[in-house]
Amino acid sequence: MLIPKAVASPHPVQIQLDTPNATFAPGQPITGHLTVTGAHPDNGELLVEVHAFTVGSDGHPGYAQLASQSVYTGPFHPGSTNTFPFHLAAPRCVSRYQGHLFSLETRLVAVTLLDSQHGSRTGVRREPAAWMPIAIAQDARPLSIAPMVGWQLTGNPSSYVGCCSGIGCTGLGAAGLLGIGLTVLLNGVADGLLWVAGAGIVALFCFVLGLSYIFVLLRNTAVYRRIGESRFSVGLTPDGQAVSVEIQLERFKGIVGASAVIRVDERTETLLFIREDTRKQSHKRSHQVALQQIELVPNPAELKLVGLLPRAALSRLPPNVGNNHAKILWHLDLHLQLRGCPDVKGTFPLDAAPGGEPFPVPQISS
Repeated sequence: MLIPKAVASPHPVQIQLDTPNATFAPGQPITGHLTVTGAHPDNGELLVEVHAFTVGSDGHPGYAQLASQSVYTGPFHPGSTNTFPFHLAAPRCVSRYQGHLFSLETRLVAVTLLDSQHGSRTGVRREPAAWMPIAIAQDARPLSIAPMVGWQLTGNPSSYVGCCSGIGCTGLGAAGLLGIGLTVLLNGVADGLLWVAGAGIVALFCFVLGLSYIFVLLRNTAVYRRIGESRFSVGLTPDGQAVSVEIQLERFKGIVGASAVIRVDERTETLLFIREDTRKQSHKRSHQVALQQIELVPNPAELKLVGLLPRAALSRLPPNVGNNHAKILWHLDLHLQLRGCPDVKGTFPLDAAPGGEPFPVPQISS
């Protein structure tokens, strides 16, 4: 069960649809009227909106405003009842979803924007006045996926700690060899031959180890840079029956294995207030909805890695949807195995929407 969002407006409002219990197709007009009764002298605006309302498994609510229409602007008089018609188009959206971490439904909401006074400052209070569930038909077209901005493969070629370790070993070894050389030059080796030999071996080992580590880091950095400059594409095959993942590499030598996974996750985020010091913390949760493995087949002749996933495998998965508190996210996880180098991994966001047409960005999300 979804938890109703609290009605906070001081002015009672009733929502009536011209066609109750109807299922509206995207773009179809939603018509009806709002009846409002003024509770006390006030000034503001009355709106009707369509919300994608979510409730997390912890009871935390959130919403995204998908459509809005202003039906009245002016004063509210005590005891005065007025009726205002509304007419707005049904938005294209996911109208209902029941998941592990949160639930979603679409609602028709009446909202009042009322003038407020806080000391010497004036502002506007946004208060929900009434709501009712509304059914909007979902886009029945098959899902198409495409990469979002921010594609970049990453490994661990030259971390700060690794560079410092290599330079430190080399410097330590060089300093040890220099110290031993000066000792032998000034005092000879007769009195401390064993000590000089032992220290020389340790210093030489550190010197060689440091140089080798730096060489490996520089080589890995060059390999990762070439791979990072590769071009990626995710889309449908020409016949529309499969999702294609292609990686166009700058060079193919050294790649011994590759795999890709399409991952769909539910994410929720709850904002917690700590009263003692007024700090805010976020409690984040994640749940894996689906995992689809894609085998990447090497094509050395064209310097490509190609993988195919039947489009039917995505038919039961939900598209990208949600608000700031609860959402469904798609990612592509890539894993490249390299000869003589640590594996390269990357996680890239995907945009999954029916027919490849992303849902409109909500005007307000809270």
